[in-house]
Amino acid sequence: MKVDTSIKSIIEQARFASPVSINSSIINIDNDLYFIVDRLGKRYVLREGKRVREKDIDFEIRLIKLLRKHNFSTPDIKPFPDGSLYLLTKGNWPIVVFDYIDGKQYSFKDIEKSKINLIDLAGELLGKLHSIANLEKIAIGTNHSRNIFTEFDRLLNLSSDKLNNVEGYNYFLSLLKYFKNESTLWINNNSNRLGAIHNDYGLQNIIFTKQDSGFVIDLDWACYGPFIKDVGQAIALMGFSEDNAELHNEIVQTFIKGYNRTAPFKVEYNKELIFWACYSTLSDACTFFIGIIEGRYPDINLKAVTQCHMFKRFQILNCKL
Repeated sequence: MKVDTSIKSIIEQARFASPVSINSSIINIDNDLYFIVDRLGKRYVLREGKRVREKDIDFEIRLIKLLRKHNFSTPDIKPFPDGSLYLLTKGNWPIVVFDYIDGKQYSFKDIEKSKINLIDLAGELLGKLHSIANLEKIAIGTNHSRNIFTEFDRLLNLSSDKLNNVEGYNYFLSLLKYFKNESTLWINNNSNRLGAIHNDYGLQNIIFTKQDSGFVIDLDWACYGPFIKDVGQAIALMGFSEDNAELHNEIVQTFIKGYNRTAPFKVEYNKELIFWACYSTLSDACTFFIGIIEGRYPDINLKAVTQCHMFKRFQILNCKL
């Protein structure tokens, strides 16, 4: 069902226990989030996607249902009155309403100072997600729209006139081709280590509660791929100091320890894992460069690829291969 894109209209169609107040909103490149409270005090998060299409949302919902069936901690979806779990705007962007999770998200500084145990929990949660995905592989299926190559292919297929004069950009494109070829070979040789992955697993997508438990959120980029890619991405997103000066070894080892307790396949901190961490930084860098081409960052005067912080992380990780 397609709806008017106004938030008022969406809320009316969702039929909350009215009256409803919108406490706050977060507007960003990927999604618009609205934090809603109904007259009974029940809180929700309404998410309007900007990059996820209908096939992607079907995969996300299927994955969430199966994760929750196994008591995995991820927010439940509030159905619309007709029983559907999402609406489509006139531009075919999906709107989903989730239960609100009362908790906190932490930065690298928070973790580094006093909460290293939460990194262990983050690893444990990802291991559980992968174990369920491995068990429910047939039921979850694959995502026909998004895969781990999506950001690589989007950039490689775009006209790069805006970036031709950016220092190091041609080298960056050659890296994409190399890592895509190598990852394809890995996938072909390790088909048993594939399944549904989060595909954006970092501290920004975990809500930690007062009970020292965690909820995994934002599965809208989930797809079918190598489990180890998620682990590599987690290391690339969680393991660096905010100035990208170094990879924090204690965080990396703590995450792997937590992951291996619950994962379907154990990982080691070796060149295979570093390869996938490198792959993930390049994929995230692609998203940034696509944003530059599409004019999403008008205030950035891009002169060199090293201005991209994920490419800086790639350089540090690549030295370990």
